Amino acid sequence: MEAINKKHISNLVASFFNIKSSFADVVVDAYIEVMREELLEGRRVQLFRGCRLTPNIKKARVGRDPRTLKEYEIAARVTVVASQHNKFNFELSKKRDMKVSLVQKLSSHKKIMNGKAFNLTHANEVIEIFKSVFEGVRAGEFRIEIRSFGTFYCREYKERVSRNPKTGETLLVGSRAKLAFKLSEIFKDQLMSSEFYSKYF
Repeated sequence: MEAINKKHISNLVASFFNIKSSFADVVVDAYIEVMREELLEGRRVQLFRGCRLTPNIKKARVGRDPRTLKEYEIAARVTVVASQHNKFNFELSKKRDMKVSLVQKLSSHKKIMNGKAFNLTHANEVIEIFKSVFEGVRAGEFRIEIRSFGTFYCREYKERVSRNPKTGETLLVGSRAKLAFKLSEIFKDQLMSSEFYSKYF
């Protein structure tokens, strides 16, 4: 599967708005920084309809080696998952509007959009560009690798036989693909040491 990076997305932004690539780099960096800040403060990040990045706290527990059956301690940790549901194992802060956060982040760049100030309309269009990219990842067209943040990729599930827990009826669950996310080690360390998450450890 082809891997793309920030530069590829910057080129899409530069082409869409007809702006310099250096300006597009600033916009893309701002979007990623907004995602990073939201997650560091315990907020969900909406990627596209039905899919969001969700912070998840894993409590310390005892694991077991399947070969030796020897028990070992698994430390508490923070993860971020690409989720398609509304269940969380701790209270999350209220979600903020990413459009507003983007405008605030880029307010110092007065003439970034062909001499115009970056506004809510621009922010909405940037978010739509990212949505289309994330949907491409979910479709298995490519994966996105963002250094010091993480990797977005497609996780495929094969067709399988399942069971309805209420009726006991056997069901055939078709194959499907979901967008998945893997934290970089750098961002994982930042989450673990952040003010919001440190109170859980």
